[in-house]
Amino acid sequence: MPQPIKVCFVIPKLYAYFNPDFQGITYGGAERQGYYLIKKLAQKSDFQISACVADFGQETQEIYQNITVYKSFKFEQPKIIGLQKLYQTLKKINADIYVFRSADVGVAIGMFLVKWIGKRIFYMVANDDESNAKGLAKCVGSSSALLMGKAYPIVDILTVQSNFQKEKFQEFRGITPNEIIRNIYKIAIPINKINYKEKKIILWVGRCHTWKQPEHFLELARQNPQETFKMIAPKSDDEAYFHQIKTQVQAIPNLEYIDFVAPHKIKKYYQQCKIYVITSVSEGFANTMMEAMESCCAISSLNINPDNIIEKYQMGTATKDVDKFYQNFKRLVQNPEKTQEFGRNARKYLEENHQEDQIIEKFARLLRQ
Repeated sequence: MPQPIKVCFVIPKLYAYFNPDFQGITYGGAERQGYYLIKKLAQKSDFQISACVADFGQETQEIYQNITVYKSFKFEQPKIIGLQKLYQTLKKINADIYVFRSADVGVAIGMFLVKWIGKRIFYMVANDDESNAKGLAKCVGSSSALLMGKAYPIVDILTVQSNFQKEKFQEFRGITPNEIIRNIYKIAIPINKINYKEKKIILWVGRCHTWKQPEHFLELARQNPQETFKMIAPKSDDEAYFHQIKTQVQAIPNLEYIDFVAPHKIKKYYQQCKIYVITSVSEGFANTMMEAMESCCAISSLNINPDNIIEKYQMGTATKDVDKFYQNFKRLVQNPEKTQEFGRNARKYLEENHQEDQIIEKFARLLRQ
């Protein structure tokens, strides 16, 4: 019998999904998608799955079912010490393939270290702006953009989330991605549990980054005082911006700010939501948008519209023009029947395009190659 393929997911904040009682880690779509993939791949007999995460004070190695979770560096320790610890951990794991996702300095360095120990890299593009240096620099800074520009060419398997990303990678970086792999979404709310009478809020969810532009959501709340707005926005690395947004919210009586909601508790907010608002400069396929689709929320988008799906499947409104964005939103709130129809269409799209079995098999096939 052939030996199983050893695959390690290098996602520092993924530990929160293995130990949901652990507090103090902010995380996003990269962690959620990594966890879905790990759990399903670990059920296949031809894979041996592990994860390399940051050091949050847990044991050096912990086993969750048949997945081994290794701790490596601490975020707060000197970078040279953290780099050495990451190198030692990656070498100790000794996987055949290391999987990375989401561009930043640490991810680029991790990929260089994997090449240094003579192993293969599987990289999953998470954001449209990864296709070009200028766009990426706006999202993650010039240092991350520079290092990632050196890292993409050494990747053995590279996947994107949409045709748009594939075309842009070919155009701007001269790299042809191996495959388009959409984000997985596990639907847990039966369609007959959607209660439209409970849907009364306008919702925004995301870390409080400048490139996610939550200030546009605040402006929507100011312009529509008759509506109830809620935003769930955990603190990002930019504490000054985080406090600036929170201060502005205090002057908007119809807007509630929520710092943090655990993943297993967030669905109730989507079930109360009639319109989900996304305002980022750039995204890949946002996990928060899929959470909204599950609960039949209409989408009101500024900039984000992967492969034009919002209009193609009639699930809401999307534009890159700020003034038109505000106008589109007003039309949504003034037409509740159309808004409900958009929400139902969004749910149908999610059911038909983002369920896990087909996506997992495509991912596994790439690993086997």
